[in-house]
Order: sequence, then structure tokens, then C-alpha cells
Amino acid sequence: GKSVSNEENTASLKSKGKKGPRRHVKYWDKMYRKLVEYKDANDGSIEIQEIPEEEKDNPGMKNRESLRIWCNTQAQLQRRCSQGHTDAGNLTTEKIEKLREVGFPLDPSYDEMYEKVATHKAETG
Repeated sequence: GKSVSNEENTASLKSKGKKGPRRHVKYWDKMYRKLVEYKDANDGSIEIQEIPEEEKDNPGMKNRESLRIWCNTQAQLQRRCSQGHTDAGNLTTEKIEKLREVGFPLDPSYDEMYEKVATHKAETG
């Protein structure tokens, strides 16, 4: 059946070390969970400037594993998104919503854009 060929595909992707979109989703979710944990440990507030720069304390750590760097990246992508850029990486509206739910500091212009999209959707169905 299909499931077998899918597993083969993932296996061959892994062996070649290519970054498939699924892998990115996993990474995003992992960092998102890290953000939620950070928030819970900090009285429910998220201030990017106050997130410790883990990569500086852990020499072997990759930048992409640093919550602070990840948050900065999300904020930048989200800003580009709200300015109407289409090259906002893999940051989807769904992800922005998840960030908003946990109280991630989003660019205010995004809210305006989001309202427009939401009302447009409501009107057009």
C-alpha cells in the first residue's frame, strides 16, 4: 500500500539528509513546546529580550536550538508577513495563531491584517 512507499521516502530523505517540510514542522513544534514551557516557568509572560541566550552558555549548542534566536526569527517572519511579504519562510497563519494563543509578542500591524482577513473570510464564507 501507500504507507510503505511513504516510509521508504522518509528513509531515503533521512539518509540524504535533506530537510523535508515534515521535518521543519517537527522542529517548529519542538521549539513551540519549548516556548510554552518557558512561558509556564515565567509566570505566563513572554519577553523575547529576557529569554536567556542559551547558545552562549552551551558552546556545543546549535543556534537553531536556542529559544531566544527562534523567537526572534518568528518575530521577524511575522513582521514580514504583516507587511505583505510572501517570503515569510514556513510561518503559516496557523502557526502565527498558535503563537498568538500563548501570548507571543506579535507585531501590531499583523493584528490589523488578521482582522481584515478574518472579516473578509466571514463575509465571503
